[in-house]
Amino acid sequence: MRKILRGLAVSAFVLAACWLTHAASIPSEDELPTHPFDGRFSTNWYASVRSALPAGYLTNVNFNFHDATNYLCQESRQGNIAAQALWGFALIVQGSSPESTNAGLQLLRGSAEKGYVPAMLNLGYLLEGDKYVRRNYDEAFHWFSRAADAGDAEAQLQSGGCYQYGLGTTPNLAMAAKYYRLSAGQTNFVAMKSLGYLLMNGYGVETNETEAQYWLMRAAKEGGNRRAMYNLGVIYSLKYPDTNAMVEGFKWMKQGAELGDALAAQELANFYYRGWGGTETNLASYRYWRIKAAMLGATDSQFFMGQACRLGDGVPKDPETSLVWYDKAAAKNHPEALYDLALHYLEDRTNRASLQLAREFMTRAAQMGHREAQYQCALSCYRGDFGLNCESGNEWLTKAAENGWSKAEFILFQLYYNGVAPGKECPAYLQEDGQFGH
Repeated sequence: MRKILRGLAVSAFVLAACWLTHAASIPSEDELPTHPFDGRFSTNWYASVRSALPAGYLTNVNFNFHDATNYLCQESRQGNIAAQALWGFALIVQGSSPESTNAGLQLLRGSAEKGYVPAMLNLGYLLEGDKYVRRNYDEAFHWFSRAADAGDAEAQLQSGGCYQYGLGTTPNLAMAAKYYRLSAGQTNFVAMKSLGYLLMNGYGVETNETEAQYWLMRAAKEGGNRRAMYNLGVIYSLKYPDTNAMVEGFKWMKQGAELGDALAAQELANFYYRGWGGTETNLASYRYWRIKAAMLGATDSQFFMGQACRLGDGVPKDPETSLVWYDKAAAKNHPEALYDLALHYLEDRTNRASLQLAREFMTRAAQMGHREAQYQCALSCYRGDFGLNCESGNEWLTKAAENGWSKAEFILFQLYYNGVAPGKECPAYLQEDGQFGH
């Protein structure tokens, strides 16, 4: 059950590929929500302009972008730090030239240095996003931290995320929990979800299911946070086979899935497949939510869709579509997708390019811990498929054996017990029959 319910939630970041740098050691979520602004000029921006300008400027009720920026420019020259921040932001997002972008950054930094918190927050977003200005996680963290210490709830959320993922600072889950708690205390529902996730798993804090449930329930019920719904579903589902808990788990998974949470959709498919949560096994519903989860970006579901299209499981057999789904999962280092892709390219042994792809996918699968891939990498090294490499073969064979792969354990035992070579041109293992018994 725990193996099925994996990959939970965390913070609101536009992290692109950067979070994968730490994925092996830092708990992270499978989806990363975007920042609360799209980088363009919305109704909120105009509302901020109105609040930043003295009353004398507001005689034109429906002033346009040209009027707004002219007024902001005038006011920023008079030392109005709110106008300075908004005018700087406008120059950056317009992106008419490198000079105007640099001028906008100067204005925004100047406003932030004078203590204007919205300027600090927008600097953090811009420097983290790598869209309008060059990405700089160190400076983004600096401004998020300053705004957080000034008491801004959104900045506290972002600071928690920086600590969680090690963006601009050393990863520190205890500090992440601290800032999430501060933000959650100011009714930030994303922070509530993130704090609940840390509490339910004991990341940076003592495991506390009761408190985790409190924050997740608030995020789900008051904030409509779909990932909080998924995490509530996980908490209840881990009480399997408690029927009442499974019914509650199904309810939260379904709500999260219907709101578009990829992991909730994936687990809802599992509920329908297994007949959990007071529902009977329903293969049609299972297949519906399986493809829904894959389309939403759930990695396991993308792998399962690759299998389904290859085998014709609920969908027509379609090798090309199968490869598309496998590629999506493999791009996120799904070990089984990598292994299946390796097998696909191995089918054409006369094609050197295909064999090279097979080797690359097999090696990546092995690196991600796929035991059969580790075993196959060892055999390939011994055979010299891409150049003889007995030392690497020994390392892969040992890894597969240490991971409990029976074939590798048996071969390694025989090599040591009999003191033989694993390949024609490889040195023999030193005989160590005493350590194995008889």
